[in-house]
Amino acid sequence: MDNDFFRPCDILLPTTEIDMSKWAVIACDQHTSEPDYWERVREYAEGSPSAYNMMLPEHYYRSPRIGNLISDTREAMDDYLNGGVFRVISDSYIIVERTLYNDKTRFGIVGAIDLECYDPAQLPDTSIRATEEVVPERLPLRIRLREAASIDMPHILMMTDTRFTFTERELSRLEVLYDFDLMEGGGHIKGRRANSDFPIPRSDLLLVGDGNHSVASAKACWEKLKPTLSEAERETHPCRFLLVEVVSIHDPSLEFEPINRIVFDCDPEKLVAALREKFHYGDEIVYAYGNHNGLLHVPSLSVLQAFLDEYPERGHIDYIHGEDVAAKLARKPETLAIILPAIDKDGFFDTVRKGGAFPRKAFSMGGARDKRYYLECRKLIADD
Repeated sequence: MDNDFFRPCDILLPTTEIDMSKWAVIACDQHTSEPDYWERVREYAEGSPSAYNMMLPEHYYRSPRIGNLISDTREAMDDYLNGGVFRVISDSYIIVERTLYNDKTRFGIVGAIDLECYDPAQLPDTSIRATEEVVPERLPLRIRLREAASIDMPHILMMTDTRFTFTERELSRLEVLYDFDLMEGGGHIKGRRANSDFPIPRSDLLLVGDGNHSVASAKACWEKLKPTLSEAERETHPCRFLLVEVVSIHDPSLEFEPINRIVFDCDPEKLVAALREKFHYGDEIVYAYGNHNGLLHVPSLSVLQAFLDEYPERGHIDYIHGEDVAAKLARKPETLAIILPAIDKDGFFDTVRKGGAFPRKAFSMGGARDKRYYLECRKLIADD
């Protein structure tokens, strides 16, 4: 995987005096219908430098103050860049060892991808490919956030078909950069520095697992910026690259989980009846509302999604990790939960290689607590 489209880079980490348990914050697209979660995070991190101040939870995306909130994130980034919050880990990868909520261990490699090697159109000759369609209405705001950012701080997890075989002896020789418990039951994380000489496994293809919208937004911003640059500037400009973590699809700890649909401001009984009338065969899915639950059959997730998108008598649709969270939300008035089965990861790479992107929000790499936390950063401003 040590190649032109995935490389070491200068990585920013908080100085050793900063409380890392308050610094690292889970991905913005988690707990979108649980504002209490984000209020706990805000209270816990208050008074300490924190990634929370540089990101914007998605549940704020419909706020009438969205412009001010975006400005606040940019101001925090600039303050941290200029205020001695960061140390620079030069020309490096970071080998990440994540102890998950279920006590399994997942290994990953943090580095930078070249956005010139990614195309959201799923072209067969690209080295970095999306695995899901994006939700179109989520892109404009993500692009605004990226355009306003002086720091690259992603929550992106990518997958390789290459197996990781780091030995204890190899890992013991690496400098430990961080080692701490993540907030809100996120498990434990340990990061070790690997310089450009470290034998990173090779790969001819990376698939975007978590963070499809972030990658698509970064690509859009790069394509907008590129015409304003000289040929020489295009080769090295920081916005051409994107910080990600790559994990192996063969990692035993990596489990695909479904992303459930929650339909708000609807008549659940009427919506279920409409689904029954429309579809009479297919995969079995569970629905729940109030004290009711039952089974429906739909031909495919893409067909179900198209039906929900076009259904006129509803409010917004949210995409929720965890059957327990979906069932809890289903008890709210005028709310329907559709609980989906998981996608099998066997044959996943072959499916995408043949040009088959999955419908948007088709799967999740692990449960909500096991998502990537904002932690490592990278400077997006070109040096003079």
